[in-house]
Amino acid sequence: MLAIELLASAHALDCLSPLKTTVELQAVHTQVRERVPYRPADHRLDLDIAQVAQLVESGALSAHLPTAPG
Repeated sequence: MLAIELLASAHALDCLSPLKTTVELQAVHTQVRERVPYRPADHRLDLDIAQVAQLVESGALSAHLPTAPG
């Protein structure tokens, strides 16, 4: 589910370009797009979802999570 949400969010950010979001979310977007390029036309999503799921499972995105104060 998280992979699907990340793909949808990345697509939304692409559609809103040149607007930007936070530095942390831009970094997540960059990592997603390194694995799955932006494609505005209809296409199968199963391979894209699998790529982003591997990214999530790798833990690579956790570097962008905020840390607790103290």
